[in-house]
Amino acid sequence: MGMEIEEGKYVSVGHSILVRKSKNGDYTYYHNYRDKETKKPKRRKLFTKSLHSNKNIKDCIRMIEVKEEVEENSFNTPNSTYTLNILAENYFNSRKIQMISKLKQEYNYLSNDEFFENEIIKRKLTNLKSESQKYNKNVSNSKIAKMNFDSITKVDINRFVDLELTNNNLSQKSVSVIVSLIKTIVNKGMEQEYISINPFQYIKVKNPKRTRVRYLNTEELKLLLNKCKEYESNFNVYLSVYLAVLTAGRARTILNIQKKDIDIKNKQIRLNNFKSSKYYVIQLNKESIEWLDKKILKNINGNDYLIQPTNENDRKIPQQPLCEIPEKVYEIMDELFNQNLDKSNNNDRDFVVNFHTLRRSVATNLALQGSNIYDIMTLLNHSSIKQTEDYLSLNNNSLSTETNKLLSSIFD
Repeated sequence: MGMEIEEGKYVSVGHSILVRKSKNGDYTYYHNYRDKETKKPKRRKLFTKSLHSNKNIKDCIRMIEVKEEVEENSFNTPNSTYTLNILAENYFNSRKIQMISKLKQEYNYLSNDEFFENEIIKRKLTNLKSESQKYNKNVSNSKIAKMNFDSITKVDINRFVDLELTNNNLSQKSVSVIVSLIKTIVNKGMEQEYISINPFQYIKVKNPKRTRVRYLNTEELKLLLNKCKEYESNFNVYLSVYLAVLTAGRARTILNIQKKDIDIKNKQIRLNNFKSSKYYVIQLNKESIEWLDKKILKNINGNDYLIQPTNENDRKIPQQPLCEIPEKVYEIMDELFNQNLDKSNNNDRDFVVNFHTLRRSVATNLALQGSNIYDIMTLLNHSSIKQTEDYLSLNNNSLSTETNKLLSSIFD
């Protein structure tokens, strides 16, 4: 954008929106408005971005519109007695409106009917609905959810967490997730100035750190690839596993690779890290580039996805990525590696092989073969070496083996 924003100053960009540039170069967006009851001018923070753009301003306008719509629909009584259930209704309504608004911008080429029939959109809305269902199942009928919010005490919260949630046969992790959801709901209510305090903010529920210990060694990876190759009726079964081993990418990253992301000349592939909303590039070897070019790239167009619906009638224009890795991949993994494991058991789940195991397996095998930890971090597109070290499935036995090799070479 052409406008220069001086550090530390609030600059109006229209629509009652202000932008302020911080010392570290980030831009924070605010909404100026007048309190409906006191008539006094107020300012609320909307979000912070690393760059200033027209898109950010449009997002601000959309957030303001969403807030006004939710207030009109859910809080039309000026002096409502707020309960946790009312705040939850506001939170989920607001989330849904924001999500639909954002998705409609992203998929603006779809008609209204096509939009709500789109598999990716249905999945995202279903994920949001499942969060709402989790609240309704575990919180909405509790005493604390129906109390006047101002009257909730720490004793009430402890009773709810220690007795009511525990009686629901929830794991410690599930309890932690629900308490975290409640905090988010309440913080949203504070942000929108429906309430002024958050009695849940100091409540801490330990979230047990899960340690995925299972990874596939090189022979197991070969076994999996060969088994998937046998399933000739759906080439995506083999291709999805092949790309996962080749790139160490997450499932969504794999499903979103397009022909235009592959640079044959420079032997590179561009991948989308959906967690950080950034692209990154990794190198490919000569054999993989030649295989991709021969088997896939020569038969598709630049915007086409490598993994496509097997039935041509299911392919839409413009193309859309598949929502899920083929179910057959998981069936093969269960057959080869998950016998006698109970996936509903928290202890067994750490040993289950799933599609994400491939990402960890590639990284762990590289580490065991002596690859530089920085190179592995780059491949995984992690933000720090510490994150990569925590991610690798290495134990003291692996360390002992490497130590023995070193000592043997020194004292030989």
